[in-house]
Amino acid sequence: VPLNDPLTGRADLAMIPTSTLESGTLVRGAASQRYGSGAGAGVLHLTSRIGSGTGLSGGVRMESFGGKGLDLRAETSGRRGRLALSVSASRAENDFSFHNPVEPDAAAEVRTNADAAGVHGALTGASGPVSASLRFDRSERGVPGRAGTRVFADSRAEDQSWIATTGIELPEVRGSASYGWHRLGYRASAEDSESAQQVREFRMAGDTDIPSSPLTLGGRLTREEVEGDAIAGSPGRTTIGGRLAAALTAGRFRVDPALSVDVAGDRMVASPEISAAWLINPQTRAWGRVGQGFRFPTFGDLYFASQYQLRANPDLKAERIAFDSEVGVSFRTLSGRVELETSASAWARRTEDPIVWLASSVALWSPRNLGELQASGLDLQVEVVSRGPAEFGWRAQLAGTLQQSRVGFGSNRNPLPYEPGTTGRASFETWRGAAGLRLDIRYTGPRSTSLSATRSLEGFTTVDLSSRYHLDSGSLRFGLFARIANVLNRRYQLIELFPEPGRQFTLRIEARRAAS
Repeated sequence: VPLNDPLTGRADLAMIPTSTLESGTLVRGAASQRYGSGAGAGVLHLTSRIGSGTGLSGGVRMESFGGKGLDLRAETSGRRGRLALSVSASRAENDFSFHNPVEPDAAAEVRTNADAAGVHGALTGASGPVSASLRFDRSERGVPGRAGTRVFADSRAEDQSWIATTGIELPEVRGSASYGWHRLGYRASAEDSESAQQVREFRMAGDTDIPSSPLTLGGRLTREEVEGDAIAGSPGRTTIGGRLAAALTAGRFRVDPALSVDVAGDRMVASPEISAAWLINPQTRAWGRVGQGFRFPTFGDLYFASQYQLRANPDLKAERIAFDSEVGVSFRTLSGRVELETSASAWARRTEDPIVWLASSVALWSPRNLGELQASGLDLQVEVVSRGPAEFGWRAQLAGTLQQSRVGFGSNRNPLPYEPGTTGRASFETWRGAAGLRLDIRYTGPRSTSLSATRSLEGFTTVDLSSRYHLDSGSLRFGLFARIANVLNRRYQLIELFPEPGRQFTLRIEARRAAS
């Protein structure tokens, strides 16, 4: 069930309380096309937490800049199945001080209208191979404009959504169905009335393993409709998709070819792909993949209200990932209690008709298909894990990415705005029994702020420090988590003229009571 906003295409992970999740898996590249439009770069696959026991749990969180949160969870299981209920609420003022990047010598200002509040609920259950869930999410936040301007000084945005799902998972058959309703409301100022758009979505998907063969056959159906202010009628889109995949093995070599076909109106898109893996020896593995994909324009691209310096473009074509490839190798070795794993991969991609929002000479923003996007890169990662006696251990990780992304028409190629050419991460964590400590260092390289590449933001490095401690007392288990984000108080900008708050503190206390 896609959680991306059907109007904007964004995925706001802050809307998903971690207490409602069991696990997360990243599916990279063209292999994610089994999920349909918008999955070309990859999919973060989140599994809902249904619960395997009976008990109550909850936590409270306190943060810098007026941040606070509360979550509660109850779950039960028996012969008839499992059931869990989760609720959470959060609020933050986010009223931090900053120096205006446009006037660095002026007195410090305070970020106003940056507050946010949210409430979330999820009811999940399972009985045998059948599962179902109902979730509600609502957030309301200020939308402050750029530093140094009073434009959007009191604008507000509100998101609401309901999603009901049901699914079945058998050894050879898997299927799901969902119905979702999403509403995006926006008010440009205290004097303006709210503008709102709503999207309704119905989705079905499933696949089956064909007996006595290495083949898997899958299908999906999506119906979406949008309505609201500045939208005539209730335009919609029906998408029918199918996928045929195979898993072929020969000794230590495996090949996975697949073909996905999606039809929406008069558009039909075929997305072939093939991936291969070779276990060279017990310590070394090599892999590669190549494929194609696509992304239909979002309803925001096609129909979004235009009274706020935005103009939708109903003539947009779908993005076409004409070529997506990756090759890599990994090596793992164990020496005593120390395990070393290294991996390196190179990738390249070419996207035709990428959808990019651009401003006109009068600052009227509109999306358009912008010729071609070419991207390539190299990913490196090293991990060392040591597990000693008495529940003592440590882990060190080092990772980095070099990449280049160019977009434009014909021979005119410009850097993709806000795409850093270099990123890196180093982390170290250690634990003994119920206590743990972690250090994270992240680097983000310089980024241009427009297609003309006339301005850029400097690179920055952040340091985060976190700790945890668990304590058992009878049937109760307590947990204490503390984190200092941006220890060095680095005042950087992710987006030009939108300052970040600097150093932040978080303290979370949680408790769980299991049934006797």
